[in-house]
Amino acid sequence: MSGIAVDRKGRASALKEVISQAKKYLQKKQVVVIFPQGTRVKSSGDVLQYPYQVGIVALYMACNVEVVPVALNSGLFWPKGQILKKPGTIVIEFMEPIKTGLNKKEF
Repeated sequence: MSGIAVDRKGRASALKEVISQAKKYLQKKQVVVIFPQGTRVKSSGDVLQYPYQVGIVALYMACNVEVVPVALNSGLFWPKGQILKKPGTIVIEFMEPIKTGLNKKEF
């Protein structure tokens, strides 16, 4: 198992590096999982506070692959900024794939 490190202060250079690494994984037929909001979101009501970051769109357009949106409620049990986790059941929901070729607004 491996991952893509993200330099949150690196801005454009960090995004270029994420795209470069993602392409390498995709060429090896590996799956790339990212959290497009950049953080765990506590509940659906908090989603509007944490819109998708520009990186997901850049990654989608640069890699030209379908995106399968996945929602999970882990933020309820492992809140942002806290080390301790609360007991509970994490629910994962896989949604319909987003086809390739959409522009930024459509995506």
